[in-house]
Amino acid sequence: MSLGTKQREITKRICYTALFAALAYVVMLFIRIKPVPFLTYDPKDVVITIFGFMFGPISSLAVSFIVPLVEMLSASDTGIIGFVMNFSASASFVLPATLIYKYKREFSGAVIGLISGVVSLTCSMLLLNVILTPVYTNTSVTDVIKMIPSLLLPFNLLKGVFNAALIMLLYKPFVLTLKKAGILKISEHGISSKKFTLSVCLVSLFVIAICAVVYFIIF
Repeated sequence: MSLGTKQREITKRICYTALFAALAYVVMLFIRIKPVPFLTYDPKDVVITIFGFMFGPISSLAVSFIVPLVEMLSASDTGIIGFVMNFSASASFVLPATLIYKYKREFSGAVIGLISGVVSLTCSMLLLNVILTPVYTNTSVTDVIKMIPSLLLPFNLLKGVFNAALIMLLYKPFVLTLKKAGILKISEHGISSKKFTLSVCLVSLFVIAICAVVYFIIF
């Protein structure tokens, strides 16, 4: 690869990073659900993970950092604690998913990666909530630990499963739309069309519906 070609590729990667960061920020800004004051769901990790599936874990980690940083400076009222929580939540979900998919670029790799992301997100956020929620809400660690089975565990688990189902539902159409619009001119990086069947869509929709029902029951 010549120097000029390499520079063009770097420029393209920066442009794509900025594009997906902006899209993730807009999604975060307009779709926000807060079951309690210190817990917020938004689907920005769906956008970031789709970006990571196409461009790799390092690029997705950059977007995972940029979006919470801009959020802290513009739309958030939780300050540095909110930034740490948001970045950690995104990174803990996105990195396992995109790392596994990078080395196993097929349908099973995407599924295993997303399941790993759900587990990583749930475990890391339970730990961070125990550490940081007492500081943010002025409650005791004991009280936060008591919230784990009834609030923190179901919220983070539902968040991860819901995001994973959305990614499986939207990834292929999202990539094809970008390619048809001329925005994405690289060769397609994605789940094989042979595996992206009606059954995948139906299962994803079923999981999304179950998550929504469970959310309204619990919260």
